[in-house]
Amino acid sequence: MSQKYSDEEILDMLRQCKEEHGACTPTNFDSMDDTCSSSLVMRRFASWKEAKEKQASTRISSISPDVTSSIRMLRYSTSFAMCAPDDGECT
Repeated sequence: MSQKYSDEEILDMLRQCKEEHGACTPTNFDSMDDTCSSSLVMRRFASWKEAKEKQASTRISSISPDVTSSIRMLRYSTSFAMCAPDDGECT
């Protein structure tokens, strides 16, 4: 038996729900067009909470390593730019 929705498709639906409603609750999710039911989400991922945690973790892991590296470098350079060179005190 093939699944109508892949896990990735369902996780994308959860992202879309959060973008449209600010918070993705089962009620908000079920009010959207072109999504599966919230009960399917809970069956597939064991719970609503587990589905949202999976969605959050896949979003973070999909960030390019180059982007992550650039963000780290920017944070690092900004922290030094705010320090006075003569007394080492940071503002």
